[in-house]
Amino acid sequence: MAKQPKKSFQSSKLAKKQRQGLLTLLILVSLSKITWLWNQPNHLLLGSDGENYFSGLEGLVKDGLFSDAGNLHYWPSGYPILMWPFAELSTTYFPFFVGGLQILFYSFATYYFAIQLQSSNFGKIFWPAVLIITFNPMLALNASAIGYEVNAAASFLIALGAFLKFSNRQDKSLKNPEIWYAALALALATFMQPRISVLAFTFFLIWALASFKRHIALLMIISTSAAVALGPLFMIGRNVVANDFVAISTNLGTTMNIGAGPQSTGGYTNQATGVPCTPIEGNAAAQDSHRVGCVLSWYKENPGLGVGLFLRKFTYHFSPWFGPLANGTTARSPWLDIHPFKSTVQSQEGFNMVYGNTGKLVSWGWLIGSFALMIWGFISLGRLKGQAQVLAALLLTPSLLNALSSLITIGDNRFRMPTMTLSILLQLFGAYALLSKKSFKRWASLDAKSSWPGLNWKKKAEIDNLLS
Repeated sequence: MAKQPKKSFQSSKLAKKQRQGLLTLLILVSLSKITWLWNQPNHLLLGSDGENYFSGLEGLVKDGLFSDAGNLHYWPSGYPILMWPFAELSTTYFPFFVGGLQILFYSFATYYFAIQLQSSNFGKIFWPAVLIITFNPMLALNASAIGYEVNAAASFLIALGAFLKFSNRQDKSLKNPEIWYAALALALATFMQPRISVLAFTFFLIWALASFKRHIALLMIISTSAAVALGPLFMIGRNVVANDFVAISTNLGTTMNIGAGPQSTGGYTNQATGVPCTPIEGNAAAQDSHRVGCVLSWYKENPGLGVGLFLRKFTYHFSPWFGPLANGTTARSPWLDIHPFKSTVQSQEGFNMVYGNTGKLVSWGWLIGSFALMIWGFISLGRLKGQAQVLAALLLTPSLLNALSSLITIGDNRFRMPTMTLSILLQLFGAYALLSKKSFKRWASLDAKSSWPGLNWKKKAEIDNLLS
C-alpha cells in the first residue's frame, strides 16, 4: 500500500511532461504553418470553393447581411458570414487572418482532445493519436486554406474530447458543461456546412442513449439538436428576408444532377449531362427543388444504374488523394503540391507506373486496407464494454453517415475530410488491436459498465431522476 502514492506521483509527473510536450509541439507546428501561410502569394491559400466564398463575402461587405448575392444562397452563407468581420478589418490581409485562426483552432482542438484522451482509459495511445492528428498531411496543410472542411474536423475532435471528459464523471447530468462544449463545436460546424447537422444529431443521439435514462436522454437530444439547428435556421431566415424564399442553399439539385444520369460516373471528373429535367419558372429555391425531384425520379426509374452509381460514389468517398482511383475536388490541396508521386508522374515511365496496374494495385490496397482498419477498430472497441463501446459508435457512425450522404450527390474524397479526425482515430484503434492484442484487451477490465440506459424500458417501480 505504501507504493501506491509513489506510483500515483509518477503517473502525475508523466502526465505533466506529456502535456508540456504536447503544448510545445502544437505551438511549434502552428507557428510553422502560420509562417508558411504568410509566405504564400497574397498570404492566401484557396480551397476548392474559395472563389464562391469570396463572391458571397463581397455581397456581405457591399450590401450587408441580407445581400441578395447569388453565392449567398447557392452555397450556404455561414462560412462567408464568419469571414465577414475579418474582411471589414482588412480587405488585404483578411485571408491570412482567417487561415491563421483556422490553424490555431485545429491546434486547440487537438490539444483539448489529447488532454481528455490522456485522462481516459485510452491514455496509452496519447502520443500516436497526437501525431497522426497533427501531422496528417491533408488535414494539417488544409487547415490554412479558405474552406470549412478542416474546421469541421476540428469541431468533431472537440466534441469527442468533451465526451471523453464527460464519461469520466461520476456526476453525469445535463448541467455538465462538456455537453454544451460539444454542442457549440458542432453548431459551428453545422453553420459552415448544414449537412453536418445529421452527423451531429447522431453523435448526440448515441451520447444521450449511452449516458441517461430515456426521459433525460430525450431532453439531451432535443436541446443539443436545437443548438445545432440554430445555424441552418439562421440561414433560412436570412434567405427569406434577402430573397423571399425558404431554403438553406440552392445547390443541392445541381450537385445531385452531376452525380446522376446514364452518362455519369458518380464523381466530378466526367462529362455527365445529368438526368432529363424540364425547366420550370420560379425562384432559385423552386428550381432547385424541381431538379431534386427529377433526380429522385430517375433513380426510382433506373434502380440498377442507381445502385452502380452508389457503389462508385462510396468508393470515391474513401478513395486515395492521388492516383488512378482518386476522385474529388482536392486539386488545390497543398498536400497534392508536394505529394511524393507528383514528381514521379512527370516522366512517362513514372506515369505508367502510378496510373497503370501497379498504381491500381497500390490504390485498391490502400482503400480496402484503410476501410478494413476502420471496421476492425470499431469491432475491437465494440467487443469491450462501457466507454470503449460508446466510443466505437461515436467514431464510426458519423464517418459512415458522411459517406452515405454522398450517395445522393457526388462521390468526392474531399467530403471525407469533415469526419477524418474520427476515421483516422478509428484506424489507430484498429491498428493497436492488431499489433498489441493483449494490451488492447486490458481496456475491457477498466470500465465494464455498458447498460445503454436510454435503450432500456423503464420498470414500473423505477423513477427517472430528471436532475441527474
